Amino acid sequence: MGNDFYHNKLQEESYRVWDDKYRLKTHSGLALDQTPDDTLLRVAATLSGGDDNRYNRFVGAMRAGCFPAGRILSNAGAGEHKPAGSLINCLVLDEVVDSMEGIMSSVKKTGLSLAAGCGLGIDFSSIRPKGALVRGAGAYTTGAIPFMEIFDRTCKTVSSAGGRRGALMGVMRVDHPDIVDFIQAKRVPGAFQQFNLSVGVTDDFMKAVKDDLDWTPSFTDHKGATTKGKTVKARWLWDLIMRSTYEYSDPGVLFLTVYNNDNLLNFMEEIKTTNPCGEQGLPPNGACLLGSIDVSRFVRRKRLDLEALYHSAADFTELLDSVVEHANLPLPEYEAELNLKRRHGMGILGFGTALNMLGLAYGSGQSINLLNSIMNTINAAGWMRGAQLAAEHGPAPVFNDPKVREEYAKRWIKKFGHVYDAPWETHNVVKTISEIGMRFTHHTSLAPTGTMAFTFGNNCSGGIEPTFAHEYIRNITVEGRKTRKPVTVKSAERFLHQGEDWWRFDTAYGTNPSQHLAVQAAAQKGIDSSVAKTINTPYDIPYDEFKNLYEQAWAMGCKGCTTFRPSDAGQTGVLQTTEELNKTEYEFIRKDGTSVKVPGGQEVEFEGELTSAANLYNYLNARTDHGQ
Repeated sequence: MGNDFYHNKLQEESYRVWDDKYRLKTHSGLALDQTPDDTLLRVAATLSGGDDNRYNRFVGAMRAGCFPAGRILSNAGAGEHKPAGSLINCLVLDEVVDSMEGIMSSVKKTGLSLAAGCGLGIDFSSIRPKGALVRGAGAYTTGAIPFMEIFDRTCKTVSSAGGRRGALMGVMRVDHPDIVDFIQAKRVPGAFQQFNLSVGVTDDFMKAVKDDLDWTPSFTDHKGATTKGKTVKARWLWDLIMRSTYEYSDPGVLFLTVYNNDNLLNFMEEIKTTNPCGEQGLPPNGACLLGSIDVSRFVRRKRLDLEALYHSAADFTELLDSVVEHANLPLPEYEAELNLKRRHGMGILGFGTALNMLGLAYGSGQSINLLNSIMNTINAAGWMRGAQLAAEHGPAPVFNDPKVREEYAKRWIKKFGHVYDAPWETHNVVKTISEIGMRFTHHTSLAPTGTMAFTFGNNCSGGIEPTFAHEYIRNITVEGRKTRKPVTVKSAERFLHQGEDWWRFDTAYGTNPSQHLAVQAAAQKGIDSSVAKTINTPYDIPYDEFKNLYEQAWAMGCKGCTTFRPSDAGQTGVLQTTEELNKTEYEFIRKDGTSVKVPGGQEVEFEGELTSAANLYNYLNARTDHGQ
């Protein structure tokens, strides 16, 4: 495979995004990676540490379709040109201490994390609610929401200075007295633009919803003083969450009890929040070290080659593990947590494309069986290689404690003891864990992989999503433009089958929400972290049917649920078909006070830029001088 392989095969827009996001360049803009394949060679050279055998295996795995996450591709081997650039996509902040000094210290850590190119998850449940007494000041606090605005502004400032949009995940527990304000926080135009928001929901709350019980939020500070919120019906509060996400696509829901019960380290750490896309729940100071395998690359002669997938996944496991020594994290507490547990998250992309190539319907029983086979293969390869690495190079230091090994082995057997065909293989892995420990504590996550799928996957389907459409509009952010630029792109299936029968392949618009949920629930069983998945729903989905998706997700063991519904509130996605885009009209107020309604797909001009009405509406909605 020559260095021009990807250049010759990629569609124009995929090549442009690689050039913009992953291609290594000097400060003056001189390109050092000549092709996308050069990017992979640079990563392999850095992570192999001069070992020719490892270098060749790492190159082979990546060329086969195993792609490290974006920060690794961008920053591995780039120290001379980007000395502050981290190889970690996302982090989780440690607890925000409920004091002015503690909050400002967390704001500082947030800025340093974002400056290194890392997204950040933050739990705001530790900040005392509105109306609670601040004893030292003899005053009453304004609550968690106003302090969140400081983090939002910090993210906006730092990301604009660095040229890359920052991303935050904000979580608040459903039993916090400020929860109603949190649920409604993004309804104000321009508010919390840098945040994804999720409500941390417990099993106790979901049972209260089911039984129509009262719910009284409360907060206890570090001195033991308790502030209670207003008692409401749990169903009323749940309906408030559901109405908000139905109309505004925010907040999402994180099922905290489910998450912690499934965590292989639940006996020693508590998950309170996730990274911005939700695929990794992490403890305080946790790092999100990711990579994904394009499974559509392993479809050969109308079958998925699981043997080839196994060998590539094993080498890819070793590649991801080697990132720990090169992570270049912005704070020592992040480094300490990553080095202690060495957790990473391997996932997949191209699942929907693979199904199309195999002629299987998304969400069907056959597709679920295939997904189970894929995840079992990846887990079998990863844990076996992890045991080998532990024996050769030592386990993650957390396993130096024999009690940790004992508890971990019990949970590992329950979660992953089934993935090996031969009992002796399971025995060997468990024996290694019990005697010395594993090389890492966590192995799998399912990230959305949108940009990765678009570039190196040549616009194959992202994550475990179905193929979105075979020709559609992708709204891209271009430096120097005020509004996003709409660009027409083709799916990998259509691009690679031009003039053939690409039209027979499935897309997301032939998939109903229950099929999306079935795939997510099936995937979660083979994942030790979490699944980032968006359940796309039609504009006209009935509210009760929409709400039921979340209740089903909890009942099916999902760790969270995220939906997207085009709405009258002007919510539009990055990806849009012209048909769906024009179903919503956007109202603009002229300077003379009159208004005009325009279909979302209509081309409009604004301050010298051509864009869609939907993109212009989103831009104006986000401006701090909205309405001027």
